[in-house]
Amino acid sequence: MYPLSVVLVGCSDELLAQLQPELAAVDAHVEVGFIGVESAIEGLRVRAIGDQAQATMTRQAMAGARDGTGDGHGGGASPESRHLFIVALDSPPDLAQLRRLSGAFVGQPIIAILDAEENPALPIAAMRAGASQVVLTPVNPDDFRQALNCISLQAGFGAQHGTVIAIAGVTGGCGATTIAINLAYELAHLRRLRVILTELSLQVGKLPVYLDLTPAFTIHDLLRETRRLDVYQVQGALTPVAERLSVLTGPYESVTPLAVSPADVFTLTDFLQQICDVVVLDVPCTYDSLYFETLAAADRVVLVAEQKVPSIRSMQIISNNLLHKKPFLLLNRYDANVKGFGVTRLKELLQVSDLLTIQNDYEAVSNAINHGKPLRQEAPRSRVLQDLDALAQRLLPVDAGRAAAAEGTTMMGGLMRALGLK
Repeated sequence: MYPLSVVLVGCSDELLAQLQPELAAVDAHVEVGFIGVESAIEGLRVRAIGDQAQATMTRQAMAGARDGTGDGHGGGASPESRHLFIVALDSPPDLAQLRRLSGAFVGQPIIAILDAEENPALPIAAMRAGASQVVLTPVNPDDFRQALNCISLQAGFGAQHGTVIAIAGVTGGCGATTIAINLAYELAHLRRLRVILTELSLQVGKLPVYLDLTPAFTIHDLLRETRRLDVYQVQGALTPVAERLSVLTGPYESVTPLAVSPADVFTLTDFLQQICDVVVLDVPCTYDSLYFETLAAADRVVLVAEQKVPSIRSMQIISNNLLHKKPFLLLNRYDANVKGFGVTRLKELLQVSDLLTIQNDYEAVSNAINHGKPLRQEAPRSRVLQDLDALAQRLLPVDAGRAAAAEGTTMMGGLMRALGLK
């Protein structure tokens, strides 16, 4: 949960629609909304007086319980909340109101949301008036998320720590990259999670070809200087692919390999985790120390195999060598009609109770790759998508209530009620 309670000031319905998904993604609690600064100051002061009175009554009740003069049934004290104010500014005259809010709640961070198209100096003026961060309209989701993370760090709380999912082929050509791409897209599209797909290829990257990209930076650019990295450099090296989905590709114009240690990769992954909800790692099938240490360090591991003897044997060997880690085993391009390689028989051979599958839809998947698109954009009715969504549910279980919130229904209703609009 986001560490600061959110207070909305002067946010329109249109702006709420832009902010809501990002606030939901970081599990931010929207305490209340106000139509303007004056009503916010008055309303929060009334709340503070009420909280203080409640705390006094609680202390008296506890003291009475100790000396026998009270009934001992006082309510729990509510410590003073630390707020994050999100304030919409319409014009330069609003700066005076922003200054008043900052002075009334000294030390409480403020995100000012404004349109600087007609007045480029407005963002700097807003910061001089007390804004901790400035976000321009229309709101860019990544920019707003960075502002939230930055304020969290400045307030003394740790940054978010995204889940790392490693997708690793056990033999070449089993389709692990395709699964990594489409799993990342499904998590971003359906779960509304901020996802970074990272290709750990150190020589020839596939993502630029598979997604028809010409990235300005690749993983080589970051791994060369891991000692000098910071979260802003890492963020700047990402290539947006779709809403909530960015990629960090392998090198695609050079075949010169780069010697890196697992520690270098872990340093980079730590930064990636700070700026997203999920890091999907496309781990090439190299069988070296980097391969195994990356799988050992990931939060979730998916081993991808085919219905072929060498692939099944490799899956068994790799799975057995992942000490203290239980990977998800996945058969790609699965065909239930292949004799001797059905799920039931393979579970017996692998001595496992669970074996996931992705159906074979060669035409749809091939067309998506040829057109440089995620599968859902190319073939939204492909039967592969159902299996990918089942995989996502196994990796990151979500209950029905949270699923509704991810779609924006629950939280938007709460915001509307908080602002008296519903």
